[in-house]
Amino acid sequence: MAAAFPYLIGNRDENVIPMLEGSKPWPLASTKEEKEMKKLSAGDDSTLGSYRKLASAFFGEDSKAVEFLDKKITDQGEDQEVIQDESQMVYLLSHMALK
Repeated sequence: MAAAFPYLIGNRDENVIPMLEGSKPWPLASTKEEKEMKKLSAGDDSTLGSYRKLASAFFGEDSKAVEFLDKKITDQGEDQEVIQDESQMVYLLSHMALK
């Protein structure tokens, strides 16, 4: 493939689409790549533990939001990445806490 497309950008394997010279590569979905963890607006990693810390500070230790996150942490671990958008998570947790 590289011989047919001398302007191939990337790691020169089957997971890269050939691009015009000077453009950025568009890798196909690959399980080999490790993506950087999303960050919260406060600068922390987007993990269950980070959301629990924030929910505890805003809603209190005995809130339903903290209880929900504690169950998730028990099942998946404190360092499990939360891929949901931060604004949607804040809405979810505040809705749980205020009911």
